[in-house]
Amino acid sequence: MNIRLVLLAALALVPALPQAHLCDNVYRQADKVIIKPEFTNLIIKDEATFKVFVQNNMDRGVESAGLEAESEAFDATVEPHAMELPKAKSERDRVFFTVKIKLKPGFTSGSYKINFRLVGRPETGVGREIARYTADPGALSRIPPAPSTVTVKAVKAGPVVDGKLDDAAWREAGSFTGFRLEDGTPARNQTTGLLVRDRDTLYLGLALSDEAVDRVEKTIAGGTTTDEETDRVYLLLNPSPDVFFRLEVDCRGQATLFKVGLAAKPVKAAVRAATRADAAAKTWFLEAALPLKAVGGLKPGASWKVNVVRFRNHDRNGECGSSWAGLPSLGELPANLGTVRFTAAAKAPAAR
Repeated sequence: MNIRLVLLAALALVPALPQAHLCDNVYRQADKVIIKPEFTNLIIKDEATFKVFVQNNMDRGVESAGLEAESEAFDATVEPHAMELPKAKSERDRVFFTVKIKLKPGFTSGSYKINFRLVGRPETGVGREIARYTADPGALSRIPPAPSTVTVKAVKAGPVVDGKLDDAAWREAGSFTGFRLEDGTPARNQTTGLLVRDRDTLYLGLALSDEAVDRVEKTIAGGTTTDEETDRVYLLLNPSPDVFFRLEVDCRGQATLFKVGLAAKPVKAAVRAATRADAAAKTWFLEAALPLKAVGGLKPGASWKVNVVRFRNHDRNGECGSSWAGLPSLGELPANLGTVRFTAAAKAPAAR
């Protein structure tokens, strides 16, 4: 059997952030049933098998549901035919269908749109649609041109991580801005970023303008905002081929590093982060420190593929996702990343 599965643009085993909803984790959407395939963009030769995950965030379970997969280019089979969808109690409480697709006669190897429909009581033959998802390769054609390369200088002493962005080290940082929304237009709530490093640590500084900064300020101060409504930032790192990391930092200063493959696995790392809000300036600030050894270290003269994606989760009906490079929904896809170039380490003063 000739099976070959290749992800677009050397995606390898890294899934894009799902397009169904741009705000952070798609599984955090309340009152919905979420469909998320392992892959959103595929090039298929002959046939392939993959999982489609389903999570029920409604206030009740679904007794019987089945998944349908439709494409002009593929014949598809799905197992099982039907299953129960219990009400999810956490973000990891999900089930999956196994989908096998085979290229139809007359179609050549390539990437084609696949529509997924979740229906209730499929055994009746007239099941009601519960949810749908479209894996659309056309999203790749909407990726804006890559931004200019950011040069990250080495300093002898990194900044203090306190959310103030006032240390001398930041004056040596490489800067970037021009965040764009999913439709490619500039974000109204714009972000300016800074990157600098010392011998052992990469530092990220962000100034995030926000017309609703009072919501963020309340969350930073320990308000009652839920985790689903908490604004956050992803620093996406591709330091070497097929190696991807995602540093997640929310506006409360909580930070977690993940190594990303078909699933995101937490990495033990002494990440530090701090945030601060300035209501008068309608801006909040973020500083984070990532030990370089946690992502494999830094080689002399290295260039990494990098992106910063911002999620305004408190404003799901307005400007939600924006990113420095590419599209917010496409995550760690290499074509969706910008470039960061590192200079040589700062030398210590010569001994006399």
